[in-house]
Amino acid sequence: MKIYPSVEIVNGQCRKMKSGPPGPSNAEQIALHWMEEGADGIHLVDIDGIKTGHIINTAAIKAIAYALPVPLQLYGGIHTFKEIEFAMNCGIRRAVIGTKAMLSPGFVKESVKLFGANRLIVSVHISDGRLVYGERETGGFEMLLNYCMEMRRMKISRMIFHDVSPMGVMSGNSLELLAEISDITGIEVIISGKIMTLKELEKINETGIFGVVLDDALYEGKIRLKDAVS
Repeated sequence: MKIYPSVEIVNGQCRKMKSGPPGPSNAEQIALHWMEEGADGIHLVDIDGIKTGHIINTAAIKAIAYALPVPLQLYGGIHTFKEIEFAMNCGIRRAVIGTKAMLSPGFVKESVKLFGANRLIVSVHISDGRLVYGERETGGFEMLLNYCMEMRRMKISRMIFHDVSPMGVMSGNSLELLAEISDITGIEVIISGKIMTLKELEKINETGIFGVVLDDALYEGKIRLKDAVS
């Protein structure tokens, strides 16, 4: 199972680690730290990009992409072909399309033609096996599965599922449903959302899930990346 530490960039800086000095941290240094700890890849998040709808932290993203040889995926603010092109030109391995994919599936189809499916990831928010758009849950598991099958028909082979329910992906039957999506569609499923212990990682690994994004657990010192990847 692949482990992707999250590097969340705000105003060019990254959130601080509990064990580090107070105040924001240099995003490039944090990304390098995770690479040295054994990360399979890095999940970059442009927090300002999420808020504004377009990539903001270009300098920090370029610095990380130029410094790190491990695969990078970039999420946040990717709504146009130009922004995907920016990511590709920086050396980002995969651009992550979120809300735009739900609003305009045709954008995904055209992006695949322009950049290749192996350079793209589609990300969705879920809660208890249901799609979430904004703050609303939409439909049930069947709608989520149909959406994933639509993405697969467009040749998307990898998706990120961020569980926004209060207890995260380990609550209810979310994990089992995501494993089912992987089995039915053949999509490489990456999950995120309140994964806080090594035991939870072990349980996820047992399902055959492709990968996980780790955020709070790493920055709060509840999981050591070296232990997670060993």
